Amino acid sequence: MTTDSSDSTTFRIGSKNATVTDNPRALEYRLLGQVTAALMEANRNFADKPKLIDSLLWNKNVWDHFMLDLQDEGNRLPKETKSALIGIGIWVNRETSRVMEGATDCAGLIEINQIIMEGLK
Repeated sequence: MTTDSSDSTTFRIGSKNATVTDNPRALEYRLLGQVTAALMEANRNFADKPKLIDSLLWNKNVWDHFMLDLQDEGNRLPKETKSALIGIGIWVNRETSRVMEGATDCAGLIEINQIIMEGLK
């Protein structure tokens, strides 16, 4: 969740680095779209534990990076927005653990990502 106005951003997805020339909101939208698609696929094939774990950890990694960015002094989002998004990130971490334990599926994680994506449009 960045407000940086730079034109080129390098980010890590799994073991691959990519450089994207785009605005930060579009990059975040695309990244959330990719990880959400992986979560949806894992949710459809819930018995495929390696795919499930990979998508859960990828989503957690994305949210961990969002939370770090939200805490950065250079992040110009309003304080209330940052606090709310950090709270969502904390929930994502807890929900990820619940899914890994088998207590629930990925539906909640998918839904929250889709809600955030709507806000990034």
